[in-house]
Amino acid sequence: MARAKKPAALAALDGSASINPGRYKNGPLVTSGIGDCPDFLYDTDDCKARQAWRFFETHAPWLDSSHIGLVATACQMYGEVLAGVMLGVNKLQALRAMFITLGMTPTSAHTVVKPTEQTAEDKFFEDF
Repeated sequence: MARAKKPAALAALDGSASINPGRYKNGPLVTSGIGDCPDFLYDTDDCKARQAWRFFETHAPWLDSSHIGLVATACQMYGEVLAGVMLGVNKLQALRAMFITLGMTPTSAHTVVKPTEQTAEDKFFEDF
C-alpha cells in the first residue's frame, strides 16, 4: 500500500513541493463550507445540536459538504455536552475519535489544509 501524501504545508517547508511541484499544485481548497444546519438537528433541553453545528461551522472552516454525516453525528454528541449532560465513556471516546477525524485536535491539526485567500501577489509568483 502506498504511503499517504505529505501535507502541502510540510512539503513547502522541507522542499518537496519545489522538487515535485505538480504533486502539490492543486491542493484541496474548501470554498463551500458545511452549509446551513440540517432540519433533523434541533435544540432541546438535553441536546444543543444546532448550537454545536454553529461551533463546527465557525471553528472548522476546512469542512465541506462531504463531511455532513460525520459532523451531524458529532453535533448530536457535542450538543449534549453543551447542554450539560454527562456523557458516558463510550460516547466520549466516540466524540474524541470524531474530533480527531475532523482534524480538530492539536495532534490531528497538521493533516488539515485550511482554506486561504489567494492574493494577487500569490498569483503572480505562482508561475515561478
